[in-house]
Amino acid sequence: MSYLGAGADWRKRNYLIAEDAPVCANTGAVNRVTAAQFVAGVGLITFNEFPNGTVNPVYTRGDYGGTQPWEPRLVTFCPALLGQTFSSPPLTNNGDPTPPPAFEDYGGLLTRIVNDSARPVGEERSIAGAPGFSGPVSMFFTEVDGVTPAPVVGVGMNIGSFNDIGLCRVRAWDAAGVLLGTWSNVSALPTYQDFFLNRDSNVPIIAAVALDAIGDTAGLSVSRIRFSNSCA
Repeated sequence: MSYLGAGADWRKRNYLIAEDAPVCANTGAVNRVTAAQFVAGVGLITFNEFPNGTVNPVYTRGDYGGTQPWEPRLVTFCPALLGQTFSSPPLTNNGDPTPPPAFEDYGGLLTRIVNDSARPVGEERSIAGAPGFSGPVSMFFTEVDGVTPAPVVGVGMNIGSFNDIGLCRVRAWDAAGVLLGTWSNVSALPTYQDFFLNRDSNVPIIAAVALDAIGDTAGLSVSRIRFSNSCA
């Protein structure tokens, strides 16, 4: 915060306005941002919270250590969202979800907690889609009823491993099933990369996120999921 001397505007002296606080662009866009731009809450999903092999896990705020009222009450993981279709191989989910975003298993396809031995030591636990690691992973954020969307301003996750450019597709939707953006890895190094998606407004909009292993039959895993309530 800038020093507020005797000559400072009285409003700044009385209300302690931080002159160096970030200013939202307020275009409504969701962008991939840097780690420095992403202001994460306390909650962090590492997938150590449940046993290895847990299928389509559902996280409460308490499960992942969320302490803020804006952090989702429930985070549900599944292979796809209701209204989408699959193509293969490798398995990808296509189209936009039927609002509000909801679970779809498409005949027994699933996500499950795995140990990805290629990840850094101590961070092996993650989630992946079947078969192997090649299936899609979707997540959506709701109130405790599991139905009412609870959008967030930002979502961060760690994805890998990459051995070429463009091996993943990350998409995000709002509560009405409107696509907010599509992102891919633009480099192969590091082999595990953070994807921080954040709106340039403080109004929460991201209600669901999905990952597909595009063109990579070896597949991908996801870990270290966290949330933001600040524009970037």
